[in-house]
Amino acid sequence: MLTEYIQAALDRSDYKMLDDQTWFAEIPGFDGVWANAATVEACRSELREVLEEWLILKLRDQDPIPTVAGLDLGIVESAGADQPGRFRHADAMVRADSGCAELGRPLALM
Repeated sequence: MLTEYIQAALDRSDYKMLDDQTWFAEIPGFDGVWANAATVEACRSELREVLEEWLILKLRDQDPIPTVAGLDLGIVESAGADQPGRFRHADAMVRADSGCAELGRPLALM
């Protein structure tokens, strides 16, 4: 599901060639997610990396993450967390639409 979310976000990206002949890309609604590179392929690769790192920080900090193509990433707090707003290793899940889907590995957000 995370791969689908990243691909859907990248599908919304805007690209333009700058005056210096490099490529610039950003994803509307994802503040601070942008890339600049010599080729469009390198720009897209850099944009993917920036988006992945941005998502990790948003999940860690429990900041809001935009819904894309019906995919909603968010942390669902489960019963048994040691402290409100904190999650044990096995208690972190990613929400997809109205249901919960476990990733291949649980997220550690302490």
